[in-house]
Amino acid sequence: MLHRQVQSGDFELLDPFETLEEMKAMFENIMMDKLKFVGAHASNYLPISGTLQKDRAKMIAAVDHVLKSRDERFIRSNHMRGL
Repeated sequence: MLHRQVQSGDFELLDPFETLEEMKAMFENIMMDKLKFVGAHASNYLPISGTLQKDRAKMIAAVDHVLKSRDERFIRSNHMRGL
C-alpha cells in the first residue's frame, strides 16, 4: 500500500537531509540516560553510534556537520544502502 502511495505521489519520502534532521531532533530530545543508539546499519544515511547522554554532543555535532554542508559525499547513497 505504501509503495503505491509513493508511486502515485500521495506519500512523499524524506530526503537524506530531512532524515538526518529527524535523527538530530531525537538526539536533542531523548532525555533517557545510558541509552545506546546504534545507527551503523547499511540502510542509515549516516553511520553514527553512541550512548545518550554521554555521547550526545558528539552525535549532534556529527549530524550538524553534514546538515550544514549539505554535501552528499558525507551520506550513503541509496545504492550503498542496499534498498
